[in-house]
Amino acid sequence: QSRILVAGQAYSKLDYALVQYQPYVPPPKAATLNASNVMAGSALLNAVVNPQGAATVCYFEYGITTNYGLTSMTNALPAGTNTVPVTLAVAGLTPGTQYYYRVVATSAGGITNGSDVPFRTGVLAPFRVTGALTSPGGSMQLLVATTPGASLTVWCATNVNQPPGNWVLLGPMMETAAGLYQFIDAQPPADPQRFYLVRSP
Repeated sequence: QSRILVAGQAYSKLDYALVQYQPYVPPPKAATLNASNVMAGSALLNAVVNPQGAATVCYFEYGITTNYGLTSMTNALPAGTNTVPVTLAVAGLTPGTQYYYRVVATSAGGITNGSDVPFRTGVLAPFRVTGALTSPGGSMQLLVATTPGASLTVWCATNVNQPPGNWVLLGPMMETAAGLYQFIDAQPPADPQRFYLVRSP
């Protein structure tokens, strides 16, 4: 059989090269939109993502700088070519604070980062205690009024002059109506007295 000399090497005409063909997969398209329902301690993050024909995973990055620091759970989108909305409700935000966020979408075609979008949480109004009730069983119900959408936690101590680090976290307050919050301390305290502190966040 004849032979071919290429770059100093002899090859038979029967030699062949195995080439694997992979179709081009474009990266997903992703755009960060303005946040909505922004309150003192919460907000709704918004974006749109187009998978560009490949299964796509997307998520949000957010924080008080463009370095973010917080990442949401991932959201899986099936392969398709339609632009779909993606949202995330976040809570536990600090009132009166500037935040930044973006959407990130990744697929076999690559990674696409949405643009940085800022938003500012609302200012928290001063707390106003509207009720502190005890039941015959010893439980205590604390009622507070302030700005809607706030993230409030209740702490306790046996000495009101204790430093902040010595107060014990009891749990979050529940917003029962717009701007109205409730916390029930269901465990009757064995202490002769107990002080309660409301914090945000």
